[in-house]
Amino acid sequence: MWKPINPDHSIEVMAIAVTFVEPIGSVLFRRITRELETKTFAAGLTERQPIHGVEFTIGISPAEAVKQVVTNGIMFDKHSLIRGGDDVVTKKLVEQLQWTNTNIVYRAWKYSGWPALKAQALAIMSAAFAEVVNSVEIRSVRIEYRDRFYFDGPASQAKAAGVVEPGSDLLSPHIFTADDFWHSHTGKFEPIDGGGKKLLQVNVDCADLVTPEHLAGLRTVGILTAVELQYNVAGLVVEGDPVQYLDNAVQQIHTDVMALFKRIVDKNMLPQIGIHIK
Repeated sequence: MWKPINPDHSIEVMAIAVTFVEPIGSVLFRRITRELETKTFAAGLTERQPIHGVEFTIGISPAEAVKQVVTNGIMFDKHSLIRGGDDVVTKKLVEQLQWTNTNIVYRAWKYSGWPALKAQALAIMSAAFAEVVNSVEIRSVRIEYRDRFYFDGPASQAKAAGVVEPGSDLLSPHIFTADDFWHSHTGKFEPIDGGGKKLLQVNVDCADLVTPEHLAGLRTVGILTAVELQYNVAGLVVEGDPVQYLDNAVQQIHTDVMALFKRIVDKNMLPQIGIHIK
């Protein structure tokens, strides 16, 4: 039978991401970095690593060209210690803030419930967001969840039915008759007020895992569900209180992500992971 990877939920990682229309200036970037160093350290994200790279961004309309942007930033990480086989202790990443001149992303691998994680994320991100929107416009706001289920039995019996919902319009029909690995990726855009679009994204993959150790060799199904508000060419100019805007935006996006997830997962599985359909 299919089981979630955790005793009471199926979440591997959750992320909240805000992307800017253009890179912020170096002076502002350094000032916000110093502020984030204080906030992340207080929140237990005490490890640091630099980011250097190149990003390619593609606009949501033909009028927007592909842009190449040099990114610089820093990762603020929190690890926990895990004792594995042969009594070997390893570090496991449980929380992270990614801060660059083009975006800010909060990730959590140790899920403690949406209210607690939302409060933690906004406590770290909100002040930086409020300063950024005084300098540049916002390109997008996104929330994504990655969930995983494993099959406790022979892989030959691990059919899609029982973990994902037969007849869902968000899933490819062939997966319910597949005898081997399968993938079902889909998405669509919906209009949003004020211009721009809302991306709904669903990626479902069946595969055998190599890691972590306790799941190695087992047949699993991984589910990515994401909702992203993508604003128009000029980006979003936040009016009013930016902290309140971010709070409202992530709450609404999270509601949309949960609605999407409920349309994918088998109805009999939902209560096992703490989700009840009203």
